[in-house]
Amino acid sequence: MTKVVLLPLTAATSVIVARSLGKDDRGIFAFLLLCNGFVLPLLMVGFDVAVVYFISKKEYTVRDIGFTCICNGLLTGAVCSCLMFVLWQNEWLGSVAKLVGAAEMLPILLLLPFQGAELIISRILIGTSNFKFANWLLLISEGFRTALLLLLVGWLSLGLRAAVYIVLASELFRLGWALIGLWRAHCPACRLDFQFLSKAYSYGWKSSLAVLARRVNLRFDQVVLAAVADAGSLGIYSITLKIAELFWLIPDSVGAVMFNKIAAEKDELKRIQLVDQVHRSLILIVGIAATLAAIAGFWILPLILGPDFEGAPLLLCLFLPGIVGLISIKVISKYFGAVGQPLTASLAQVFGVVVSIPLYLLMIPWLGMQGAAIASSLSYFAVALMAVRIYRSRISPTKSSMFRINHHDVIWAIDQVRFGFLSGRVRRPASN
Repeated sequence: MTKVVLLPLTAATSVIVARSLGKDDRGIFAFLLLCNGFVLPLLMVGFDVAVVYFISKKEYTVRDIGFTCICNGLLTGAVCSCLMFVLWQNEWLGSVAKLVGAAEMLPILLLLPFQGAELIISRILIGTSNFKFANWLLLISEGFRTALLLLLVGWLSLGLRAAVYIVLASELFRLGWALIGLWRAHCPACRLDFQFLSKAYSYGWKSSLAVLARRVNLRFDQVVLAAVADAGSLGIYSITLKIAELFWLIPDSVGAVMFNKIAAEKDELKRIQLVDQVHRSLILIVGIAATLAAIAGFWILPLILGPDFEGAPLLLCLFLPGIVGLISIKVISKYFGAVGQPLTASLAQVFGVVVSIPLYLLMIPWLGMQGAAIASSLSYFAVALMAVRIYRSRISPTKSSMFRINHHDVIWAIDQVRFGFLSGRVRRPASN
């Protein structure tokens, strides 16, 4: 439910901020956000995943390892900051990075160690199942950032530098509140546990490939675009992608509920029926909505973004087939997670990397942001097709009906929108 509130709010804010900044400054801002959103999680090498695992399994307590985890998060963030500084100083980050001044880059580099610590704290909260505090922390900090962006950038038009310092202030606000909450609840002992660090990295690197695959499939397009294209292209591309990803709101919201239903269901045939029904209905709902949005986008996007973002409607049309296609992996990954095989679905993400990297490196220098959008959709489809193949192999000899949409699915989908989605429930599949 937190995502249901935040995603439309942050998307609307992004549109207002993009219109105020213009495509070039929006592109620079998108590049700066990539520094922490793409690079930092990769340098964790699965350590953050291991924190969740060992705390949730109750092999370690937060009091025993909390201080160690936070210090390691700070250190990883500091390493990331130093790495990005060297690459930026030597102009090895591509064309957009050359436009970034010290007044914008240094706050982001300063922020990275604190974001490393905040990332680890968020994983501790997940490991202890303290979702209420985690959700409130996210809602209030994002609300704080949104309000400042709307006021200082959207309304007062203070520009890119204000946007950067707002990100810095909101992240420090979140970290401070998270630390207070963590110390009140667990009061971690101020000692370093090197044995835990060794054990955590030994476990974490095994999941790092899956983390890398997901990051590459979802964000490597912007990394390559930032390296070879102009800032305006990245600005148009990033805001259009933000709008396109709104269509994942329904599958992400239903997926959380579906996970619990599948995990609780003991009958494998009923599990399969639920997965197939949800998949067909989501493809139907999101497919229709995406088609209407692609058509309406040629009129609506110029109105909300302004003339500076010419080309966004075509990009949206190129994004949406892949956005719809990726629903398959979103549904199937919930199935494998619920039956205790979360890494199985990651094989599809790894296959997507094999497809996406050559596509991005070939098509972005050739066709620019349009090539990036085409390559993204193709890589999303590759992930989806592999996920479907893995799923069908797993449930064999039972036959899957994931794509056999009929009138019962229309009725069931309407029923979910009217009752299930609004109340946080997924009803039983319709009988065909």
